[in-house]
Amino acid sequence: MDRPILVLQMQRMGDLILSFPLFLWLRNMYPQRKIRVVAEESFYKGLVSLSPEVLYIPWQRYEHALKEEYSLVVNLSHRSKAAWLAGKVKSEKIIGPYLDGKGVLRISGDWQLYRSSIVHNNRYNRFHWAELNALDVVDQKLMKRTRWNPVKIDPGNKRIGVFIGASEEIKRPAPDFFALLCKELIRQKYQPVILGGPSEKKIASQVLSLCKVKPLNLSGKLSLVQLAALFKELGLLITPDTGPMHFAAWMGLPVINLSMGPVNPWETGPYQPMHTVMRSNVSCTGCWACIQNTPLCVDTFKVRQVVLLIKKSLKQSAGDVSGFDQGGFKGVNVYTSGRNQGLYNLNPCTAKKSVSVSISSFWQSYWKYKFKAGSAQDVSRQAQMMGQAYPFVRDKFAASSVEFLQQLKKIIQKGQVPDPDFWKNSPPYFRPLVGYSHLMWQNSDYSPASLTASMDMVQDLLDFLAL
Repeated sequence: MDRPILVLQMQRMGDLILSFPLFLWLRNMYPQRKIRVVAEESFYKGLVSLSPEVLYIPWQRYEHALKEEYSLVVNLSHRSKAAWLAGKVKSEKIIGPYLDGKGVLRISGDWQLYRSSIVHNNRYNRFHWAELNALDVVDQKLMKRTRWNPVKIDPGNKRIGVFIGASEEIKRPAPDFFALLCKELIRQKYQPVILGGPSEKKIASQVLSLCKVKPLNLSGKLSLVQLAALFKELGLLITPDTGPMHFAAWMGLPVINLSMGPVNPWETGPYQPMHTVMRSNVSCTGCWACIQNTPLCVDTFKVRQVVLLIKKSLKQSAGDVSGFDQGGFKGVNVYTSGRNQGLYNLNPCTAKKSVSVSISSFWQSYWKYKFKAGSAQDVSRQAQMMGQAYPFVRDKFAASSVEFLQQLKKIIQKGQVPDPDFWKNSPPYFRPLVGYSHLMWQNSDYSPASLTASMDMVQDLLDFLAL
């Protein structure tokens, strides 16, 4: 008898929807195995009819999950109760956080360990959450073969959804921005529809109070099932980084994502291809947590730019990135979601090359190679391009490598355990390696093998950079 697979996903609605690709891939790989998903009922209840075929188990009934033995457990939740359950169930293999027999938190899986290492350390991360959910258990070739339903472009559909909420205030525009957007859409003969959950009712009222001609306001009035039905009637959705954004993208509704505040669209942008992302080009964009008194990125978004994107999205084939007027998008970068070698990619429409982009591409190729999902040739190619465009980067990497090896030598010789902020003291461009190494040491109780592995990683890095 084929033992079932258990997935633990007890995060918010958006995180659950970003787990749908994993469910599909597991179903493709193991068609005879049943897939159980432990999740919060309040988040999955309205999604069951649109979800891939799995059996949902509410956390309140987790004891049902303990009654079976599994071939695989994948824990995608950072909650302590999920780690407890992952360690408690009987399974042939565990991926993700779990409590071992001594109650110590462990993380199993190279990619899951990497995912944990980029918490507050994601400046140069270029892997999407939907794929980090899966890379430890799903063949990248299967990801590459996957074809998602194309977005449905209807140039004659003037109904534009405007989702006004987000999990944090700094992740969305202010009410006056939404009001100005609605007024401009109405002036240009579009039909804006204000959307949001119950917690957005107050914001919706503020938006309406600033509009002479009142747009249709459905904020707090729709269930998820009703929202899904409405999405089929809209021409496009304007939204911050939210659960409904992922819901719309999953359904094939064209999305324009206003990616602002402490979010990174490389991690949580609309996952399916051919959607649009607008992102500030201030240097601190893509942070994990904002450290400014007032977020610098929010004010770079302009209503006229959003309207230009709406017109462009509805007048041409989805994903066509040609013909953008660079001058019309000062202060922001525009991308379309797509694929590169089978993995998520943001194709630049207006973004310029920079040292940050080059370093990010290098680290992406390095981690793929390290976890046997990419080639050494690709890392060498990225290192060569980075070195040619920005020669000073080599010197910086060399200095940081020497310093890190000296620190590592002290740890090995003196048995000295570094303080919790050890990784934070390294330069940002070198922090991906130090952050991963630090977590790897902790995960294996500073075993000699983990310390040696870090030395090998630095040597690989120097070889690729020919330093």
